[in-house]
Amino acid sequence: MRLVTSLVLLSALCGCDGTSEDDVTVGADEESNSSDSATTDTDDADTDDSDTDDSDTDDSDTDDTDDSGIDDETDSGEIEEDPKDYEFEELDGIAVVEFEEFYESVTDPKGEDYHTWYVFNPDDEPTVSCTTNVACNEVAPPNCNEYANCDDDSWDFENVSGGYVESLPNRRRNDDERKTGFCVRNDPNDTPVLRYRVNFTNADRYYVWVRCQARGPADNGIHVGIDGTWPENELIDQSGMRLQLPNGEKWTQNRRGNSQHTGVSAGNGVSRRDANVWLEVETPGVHLIQFGMREDGVACDKFVLVS
Repeated sequence: MRLVTSLVLLSALCGCDGTSEDDVTVGADEESNSSDSATTDTDDADTDDSDTDDSDTDDSDTDDTDDSGIDDETDSGEIEEDPKDYEFEELDGIAVVEFEEFYESVTDPKGEDYHTWYVFNPDDEPTVSCTTNVACNEVAPPNCNEYANCDDDSWDFENVSGGYVESLPNRRRNDDERKTGFCVRNDPNDTPVLRYRVNFTNADRYYVWVRCQARGPADNGIHVGIDGTWPENELIDQSGMRLQLPNGEKWTQNRRGNSQHTGVSAGNGVSRRDANVWLEVETPGVHLIQFGMREDGVACDKFVLVS
């Protein structure tokens, strides 16, 4: 089995994008929230009586109508292929993980033709197949895609550490395209999932930082979970552990809260990092860290868990 340790931290965090370790850890408890660099998601925003920002509310986030018959409480996708021999190791409270080196990939519970996490490497770029030039208001999904291609962009391999993953096809590229329950998955049990084996020496709370590429409010959301569960942050502005990604190739820990959609501010005795995305590792040993597609078209390079 391949073990990857946190001894690669310097190269992982100080490499291709010029991001240093300090950028990831320092300032995590700041009272202010740097949401000015984040992408405001207006089309699939949460609706709540406490949310008075009319520009950031829409009923599409609560419209999870699904005709597939999938039980929302279970992960009913199937493993796409045999699990891989990747296992990452936490040392001194830090684990660094490459997104493309997952342990297993779980298919979309709606069906393989809906969405898949694809792996892109310099020497092995996949072929993505999908319907093109057919509007989704004319033909039922997944046999629709109003665009002429399945993926409208790519990530320069010089700017990633090896490879990256992306949720495709990217059928929703503008915020005014609703497609909730199809291209926007607010239920993490109803989405394709990537799982990662991480061997923890220490039981602790681990703060989740990801380096992804978001290209706008239609391609900027992923779910985070552990050991088959999708926990919620109940400390402040309660919601699931849903990362909301800023535009560009950046590190972030921002959570999409119930009312604050581009990162939750500190308050009521809760620190900035505790207000956003973290996971509780209750026992030492191997745990499965998992990421689910919330919006199609999201591309991710690596993630770091820091206690």
